Amino acid sequence: MVNFRLTFPRFSDGPIVHLAENIKKGVKIPVIAVNKIRDPLFAERILQEGKADLIALGRTLIADPDFVNKTIEGRYDEICPCISCCQGCIQNVLDRDLPMSCTTNPVAGREIEFPAIEKAEVQKKVFIIGGGPGGLEAALIAAERGHDVTIYEKRDRLGGLLIEAAIPPGKTDINRLTNYFKNQIKKLEVKVKLNTEATPALVAAEKPDVVVIAAGGEPILPTIPGVKRENVVIAVDVLEEKVDVGGKVVIIGGGWQGVELAEFLAAKGKRVTVVEMLSDVGIGMPSPARIPLLFSLEDYGVNIMTLARAEEITESGVIVSWRGEKKLVEADTVVLAAGYKERQEFFEGFKETAPEVHCIGNSAKSGNIIDATHQGFEVAMKI
Repeated sequence: MVNFRLTFPRFSDGPIVHLAENIKKGVKIPVIAVNKIRDPLFAERILQEGKADLIALGRTLIADPDFVNKTIEGRYDEICPCISCCQGCIQNVLDRDLPMSCTTNPVAGREIEFPAIEKAEVQKKVFIIGGGPGGLEAALIAAERGHDVTIYEKRDRLGGLLIEAAIPPGKTDINRLTNYFKNQIKKLEVKVKLNTEATPALVAAEKPDVVVIAAGGEPILPTIPGVKRENVVIAVDVLEEKVDVGGKVVIIGGGWQGVELAEFLAAKGKRVTVVEMLSDVGIGMPSPARIPLLFSLEDYGVNIMTLARAEEITESGVIVSWRGEKKLVEADTVVLAAGYKERQEFFEGFKETAPEVHCIGNSAKSGNIIDATHQGFEVAMKI
């Protein structure tokens, strides 16, 4: 029986190498090590230390089919990483009965549709507004196709919501993708303007041929009385530790962001309650990530209220309709984790700045990392 408390998204690299090592001590036939072996130097160390005779690669080769060739040639920083998100592979195949895909490799499963990334017939001046996963993927592919690419990012670093997504427990693998993007952007000589908030006037003055809006979405603010009180904060600000959070916390929203934030805060010793309108929390998460997370929330004593509606935020907490009655859930801090909405007005402002203007990622429609990277790839292949 699978122990879902030990499923692979939360494992360190090579979590079952020790099993191969133990078996190797008792047999005289070759032993293969497998599972979350994604770094060539780590794989080589397993072999050199005699823990296994061979290395098997699964998701690592989905993320980058050229992993072995790049390893042989010493091009380690060019390996497109598997981040163990399980969205395109495990979730599609096992949870959704869909064809396999990959968050970091949008070509995976679509090799006939995209046999190669070819140079564009006409080189264009391309501006990418936003340095998150969608914008970075679009910039990378557009540059590979020979376009002159510039990224405008209002923050002091690239990554967008990848930065915050890597903060909760068990999510540091996302940094592998951010670092890969940064390395490739530098290698392809993409121009990057940090601390620069692009405006329609600024962009139009530079006369680009193509503008790709990938500036992310806006946090959804539920229409709840009291939502603008001083004790109310936004989830992303909590992850970045821009705000102080009291000992008792109510999180409004039990989606992916809400439950990961609940664990993040519970691990810091906070007493956390999650209020979710739907019948369950973490809906839409891949099961190998969701199930161990729910176990962790249980271990931390996080209070989860499903089929519950936040009616009002007060100085003392949140009044919640739950199980046919209204009750006050006490809180020092109330965190809004209701997701993101598109930025249609922002997009509209740029429509006349170039002959060709596209909108991707959360700017166009609320989604996750795999949606953003795939949209970034697809728009760049059309330019």
